[in-house]
Amino acid sequence: MGLKKIILVLTALAGLSKAFNTLSPWDKEVIYNWKALVKAGTNLPTSYASHFVLEGKIHVQANSNATHVKITDLSYKLYNGILNHVQEHEAHSVPLHLKELEHVFKIIYDTKGLAIGIVTEAQEKEFSRNIKKAIATIFQMDESVLKQVHHHPHSFVIKEHSIYGHFDVDYTIKPHQNEIEVHKLHDMHDPHHLYLNLFSNNEAGVCDMGYENPIMHNTKKQYRIVKQDGHHVVKDIHSAGVVFYYPFKGQSDHQFIFVNQSMHLTQMVPIQEQFHIQSEHFENHLTYHSFETSQDGSIHDVTNGRHVVNYEKLIPNIQHMLSDIHSYLNEDHIHTREPDSKRGQMVNRVQRLLQFFSLTKLEELHKKLSGDSLTVFHHILPLVGTKSSTLFIKQLIVNKVLSAGVASELLQHFPEHVIEPTVELLAEMEELLHLDESISWNVRKVAVLSFASLVQHSHSFVEKTHRNKEFMKNDGVDIHHHETKYSRQQPYEKYVIEYINKLRSSHDYKVQMTYLMGLCNMRLHSIIKHLLPAVYGEWYPDHHFRLLSLWAVSTAVVEERDPNTVIETLWPIFTNVDELTEMRTIAFYFIMMTYPNDSRLTNMFNYLLMEPNDEVYSFVYTFMHGMMETNEPCHREYAVKVAHLVKLLPPRSHGRSFATRHDYKDVNFDFSAGVENYFINGSDSQIYGVVTTSQQFNIYHEDRTFFVKIHGVDHHIDPVNMAVEVFQKKIPKITDNKDVHIEVVLLRHGHIVNTYFFDQHSLHQLNEVLDFFTKESHSLTQDLLHMSYNEYHRNLIPTDLGIPALWEYLMPVVHHNNISVTKETVNKVVHLHVDNRYVNWIHYRHGLSFYNPFVDVWQGVNRYHSYDAVWPLHFEITLNTQQQSLQLSWKKDSNPAHNVAGFRSHVKQMVFIKDDYNRNILMQSCPQCKDFQIVSHGEKFRNDYLLIQDDDLSTGHQWRVGIYDSSQYATNGSFYHQMYLFTQSHSSHSESPLRHFWMSYANWHQYCLLLPEPGSYGLIVRVEPSHQHSVSNIDLSLRLHSDATVDDDYYYAPKGKWSTRMTYSVKNQETSLKTWDVNAILDMNSGHTHNTVKMHVTRIIPGQKDYKVCVDGIKKWTESGVEGHLNVAMSQTPDGKCVKDDTVIDVTMTGQQSHEQEQGHHKYGSCEYVNYYAIAHYHTTQCLVDHTTVRHYVYNVKTTNVPTEFKKVFAHWWDHVKSHYMSYYVFEDEHSDNIADQNLKVDVMYPMQVEEVNLHVTTPQHVYKLTGVPTHYWKWFGVAPDSVEYPEWFQYLHQVGFVEHCTVHHNHYHLNHHDIREAVPNDWTLYVGNAVQNPQKAVYVKQVGDDEIGVKVVDHGHTLEIVPHGDGHQVTIDGQVVPSTSIYTKIGCIVTCLFKILIIRLLLIFQHSGIHVEYHHHQAVIVIPKVDQQLHGRCYDHN
Repeated sequence: MGLKKIILVLTALAGLSKAFNTLSPWDKEVIYNWKALVKAGTNLPTSYASHFVLEGKIHVQANSNATHVKITDLSYKLYNGILNHVQEHEAHSVPLHLKELEHVFKIIYDTKGLAIGIVTEAQEKEFSRNIKKAIATIFQMDESVLKQVHHHPHSFVIKEHSIYGHFDVDYTIKPHQNEIEVHKLHDMHDPHHLYLNLFSNNEAGVCDMGYENPIMHNTKKQYRIVKQDGHHVVKDIHSAGVVFYYPFKGQSDHQFIFVNQSMHLTQMVPIQEQFHIQSEHFENHLTYHSFETSQDGSIHDVTNGRHVVNYEKLIPNIQHMLSDIHSYLNEDHIHTREPDSKRGQMVNRVQRLLQFFSLTKLEELHKKLSGDSLTVFHHILPLVGTKSSTLFIKQLIVNKVLSAGVASELLQHFPEHVIEPTVELLAEMEELLHLDESISWNVRKVAVLSFASLVQHSHSFVEKTHRNKEFMKNDGVDIHHHETKYSRQQPYEKYVIEYINKLRSSHDYKVQMTYLMGLCNMRLHSIIKHLLPAVYGEWYPDHHFRLLSLWAVSTAVVEERDPNTVIETLWPIFTNVDELTEMRTIAFYFIMMTYPNDSRLTNMFNYLLMEPNDEVYSFVYTFMHGMMETNEPCHREYAVKVAHLVKLLPPRSHGRSFATRHDYKDVNFDFSAGVENYFINGSDSQIYGVVTTSQQFNIYHEDRTFFVKIHGVDHHIDPVNMAVEVFQKKIPKITDNKDVHIEVVLLRHGHIVNTYFFDQHSLHQLNEVLDFFTKESHSLTQDLLHMSYNEYHRNLIPTDLGIPALWEYLMPVVHHNNISVTKETVNKVVHLHVDNRYVNWIHYRHGLSFYNPFVDVWQGVNRYHSYDAVWPLHFEITLNTQQQSLQLSWKKDSNPAHNVAGFRSHVKQMVFIKDDYNRNILMQSCPQCKDFQIVSHGEKFRNDYLLIQDDDLSTGHQWRVGIYDSSQYATNGSFYHQMYLFTQSHSSHSESPLRHFWMSYANWHQYCLLLPEPGSYGLIVRVEPSHQHSVSNIDLSLRLHSDATVDDDYYYAPKGKWSTRMTYSVKNQETSLKTWDVNAILDMNSGHTHNTVKMHVTRIIPGQKDYKVCVDGIKKWTESGVEGHLNVAMSQTPDGKCVKDDTVIDVTMTGQQSHEQEQGHHKYGSCEYVNYYAIAHYHTTQCLVDHTTVRHYVYNVKTTNVPTEFKKVFAHWWDHVKSHYMSYYVFEDEHSDNIADQNLKVDVMYPMQVEEVNLHVTTPQHVYKLTGVPTHYWKWFGVAPDSVEYPEWFQYLHQVGFVEHCTVHHNHYHLNHHDIREAVPNDWTLYVGNAVQNPQKAVYVKQVGDDEIGVKVVDHGHTLEIVPHGDGHQVTIDGQVVPSTSIYTKIGCIVTCLFKILIIRLLLIFQHSGIHVEYHHHQAVIVIPKVDQQLHGRCYDHN
């Protein structure tokens, strides 16, 4: 049916209706005075807004066909500032070129009086049509308002077409004596309609919690209907709509865009001239037209044809800003002046203006740029995101205009910023897949990865567009049609095939790796079926290739989130115990990324109970444990599910693989961030990964990810010491290893942006890095600039007037490093000179704005954030490996501005009128108004508050911390309270004090960046060279010396003596102003059971007597406990010697078993089991150690002449401890102990079942108690019970996994995953020993029966045998049978046995060598510390 026929049918229907035109006489022209107020602003701390007032007349002619409407006499007024000062100004007529707004339009109604469409002039611009659609939304009313007579208020709900789409409208009718009052409220059910036009550069991850929607919207209309001249007419109309923005759970500054329209009937006159439309254009809806499609590649026009770009003015402006951006990076911005937001926002401004550029204009601008301006342009270009900028990037790369480094950076960043990645754009970008081979491989590699990301981005865009169309088509209801699955992926299938063909046709692993990682980026369903054969080795048996194929398949599975696909693909790999450790662990990781349901988690739990692979189990257990402890709001619900299983799983006993998670959640504003660390100790290689995450408004993001896989360098690289080992010890050997294989993968926002592969043929590519370690002299100078958007969210929202509003959250991040490094080696002494100035520039804004088409400007309200940080490094390092000495010297730079360090953060809210061409539009309406106005009570109410200021000779710097330009009152107390909140353990999850500190710092840093509290204020931390002291440099020298004795009896804990000399000196040239000298000696006997420490600390200030602190300490382990003594002497000394008769602190310590240990009524918490009937891993090493600990310590402290200053420091420290642990603190003012003056007694007790400590401090007058204080962090500082059997070094080796495992079964054994299918002989056979014949330390194994084994341990002439005996076992020591009732048996200091009859397993330890044996009837696990001793036996025959 043609358009004309449709119009005729609708017109005929309209003639039968009693529509809104029933409320207008057919023979009259009804004239309304129309006034529209649009303002963007806030009400706190006082009312500010940027607004315009539109006034005119609306003429309505109703007839049997439709209602014709015409707008006339339009005028406007502008204002920007505080609303209390709004003054009436002269109105200005709307420009002549906007007269099309006065063209007649026609509203078509259905039989119920509701608008179903609008007719306008065919050539009318969309911005004009949108305004008329908004008026048509108002000019409609359901016929039942007049048809159904009610004498009391009543309500009903119907659907109406509106500027927002087809949604429910809640009617409320209030009849009065001479009039009817009608209220209409739009009910859109959920906020989906607000985000139909949202663009984000960062895809959201899975979040348990609902979106913390910071935007709300409502619209309402009120009509007053009266009878006049025998006709029902609408006398008055009031329409109001509001968009609210209230971030951080409504706790930050709120913003709004308010649209208020009023129409008052002024005249009803006979029709003099019938309205008509010359060339009709009909639309069968009233939905807002979002933008005009661009034909030249620039950004789609959200002004819908109103705005015209003036390139003659824009290009010079952009040139100036590009130059100014470079200047900004070299200035000092760490001061308390209000930040210049116009300059700070230059990255956002340039990015926005470049979106207006066509490809031709970009080329024209590029030709005019040079030097630093051109460099800055290249870094901003990938952030633009238009079709023209995307094609220009391709053009620059194809034509080889850019260096390899710049080209790679452009390719890495542009895909996530492309606004409309259509299939057609992909076709134009295909040239990136066929770059000339003369272009470096690094650029071609990144091009393959970035194109794949663009494919995935395009598919997501198509899916989102489809969902939004379905949403609008189904009247704002999400309905998922059961259409052909994955049909919308079909246009992308050819790229999947092309990538697979290229990787299969290449025999170069780096090429294969690149295309596989590209498939990871695509995440399309078809990848699964194509690559599964590769996963199972049907293409290549190479396990490296199989692992990467699994990664590519897994990313597609995670993207799909179909539980059945997970079972069909990843589950078989994870549950196959014969599969490689790396494959199984990666499969598990991606299974968990799909967030399986409770049933699947329970199935996984059943498998884990029988898991034979220690590395897989270790990774799974630590992964689930970290998930259980997370504080991230997005994972708390799932954490509860995982916690149910973790509580039932036996703790890991062996295995070095781990997955740890450290995160925090801000206690007030709920934003969070975290770091995840992964280490997979695979069968033939190791994989180490780091993932950084963030969450805001319950939107979860993976920010940056780093993975490295190492094969053939060293099978036992420890993740903590990986870099040290590789670069210090292994470099000379790497190139000789033909099996070396290193893979590095970098991800940003979940997409792989770069990969590196090295083998024996390509390791020379590392020379630029390795030259610093291998060459005697080397220099490096680089100026590094990096720009990206951490957050880029731009959302178009229609308003009640039919003009566009924007919600924007734009956070560009700039990193700048100016690095100069010089290395010289003379006589094996390394001299390193480093100069670097790092600048971090983050100026961002977020908030609401609307477009004013009547004067072509944007008006709005935004919060403007400024964050500037600078950290200069100017120092020299001298390293003498022969003397084991290191010297660092910090020096001032010749440029005073480059010696300033610190950061400045600031936030302010401003209302604005933004005119790109500086036409002074606002001045014409409001001469006293400014284009940008800060929301505040005035400058006199914004003050500075200095919190910390110290000019310190010890550091040679002046330190300044303060709150500035603040509308909020600030004190040291409020500042330190904020610091206290950031350090609370309940708001962060971490496993060590260092990581807790890092998470607390990350929370504080993010708070400083976001500054979510309402109002205007700033925070500054400024560090600069001292103003009071002439300090030119600071020297730190460190010298180490060790004498370790080789001891066959105590191989892992030999006798040793370590001495350290450290000097810290603050100087003016060569003159020392203040020096601290530390000399410490640590002496340990064989077995580390008798340790002494001596330390002298001397402070030297010219013109004063030296101040010396002398420390002598000893700690001894006995068979029943520990003893210690510490003596501290402090005094001024003229000759550098310790004076014992001045200030003395003398401490004696005894440690013994606690009362509950002696009673035996409690179990050790580390030994609890919840699943006794399963064949679980036996006690962890910690359980074994706990059985040998002493848990009650008594410290007797005697003091003499302690200085008042020292007492003040101690009192301050004690007050801090009390305040931090106030809920644990008890004070008693009386006691019966006899404590002498100046003395005190400290009792420390560690309960057996929990990781807590009870501390009682008894003075002559009082008792201070801290009970039940958690020791989770403090144990890292030695706050933990001592073991009388196992030195700390033994425990450390097991904790970090620096041990080897040889597991022996009756028919096979394996060492570190190397499985040997050899049956255990029937005679005692050596598996581990320090010699082949007659070893002093050895473990023998023999087969007993069909499937059981026995173990014999030899240690320095003593022999222990364990063999199965009935349902239990028999233990024989030196020929004597040990009674089976013995739970804890000690034989001299040779071997310790600990066993639990219920699980029929034994644990033994070689006290001297550290070898650990875990025995069960069917297997023996032998754990050997990784030291350089030569070991023999079957466990090492195939190693």
